[in-house]
Amino acid sequence: MPAPTVPTGVRAIRPWPGDASRQVLPGAASTAVAGLVGGPRLTGEVVAATRTLTAVLVDHGAGPVLLCLTGPAAVRLPCAVVTPWPVSGLRPGQPALVGEGELRIGDDSDGAVVTVGRWWRTRPAVIGDVALARRRTAGQDDRPGLDGMVVAAAGRLGLALLCGDDDEVSDAVGGLLGLGPGLTPAGDDVLAGALVVAAAAGPRAAAR
Repeated sequence: MPAPTVPTGVRAIRPWPGDASRQVLPGAASTAVAGLVGGPRLTGEVVAATRTLTAVLVDHGAGPVLLCLTGPAAVRLPCAVVTPWPVSGLRPGQPALVGEGELRIGDDSDGAVVTVGRWWRTRPAVIGDVALARRRTAGQDDRPGLDGMVVAAAGRLGLALLCGDDDEVSDAVGGLLGLGPGLTPAGDDVLAGALVVAAAAGPRAAAR
């Protein structure tokens, strides 16, 4: 896949009223969202907000796209714009505008304006030696504090993957979706971890 074109020197070109009452700060964006952040302005809406992350669903021609605004302590997601300190006071339902090098959330009385001045490239994890990785993790607890139902469902997924049974894999995935406690259910976390490992191990390992 060719490297994305990274816009340079992109800034908002139209004045906005009320900026003095907003949080105004710089940001560093992933090159994976360069086309979104550096392109024409698009509308969106905040769909989730925590102390360290704000998720914005952007209306894109090809369908909705998720863009995350995160502080320095949050996990650096491939779809993230990272700020030097967390943005506070944002809430679901607030309108957003993305494009021309900026992410604007909220109205004239509150919200945030983030101007992207730096870009960073995502670096996918790669497991070079799958057998070595298995040996190193063989003695580790594979279910630290997990709900019993989640452990059982995860075991079913692992067995289905080992057997290469597509129908069983599909059923196991369905059984994990939304299962267990947590802000994101524990079953969803298991699925996310499985996808990360499959991608890092490469196509041949993922196929097994």
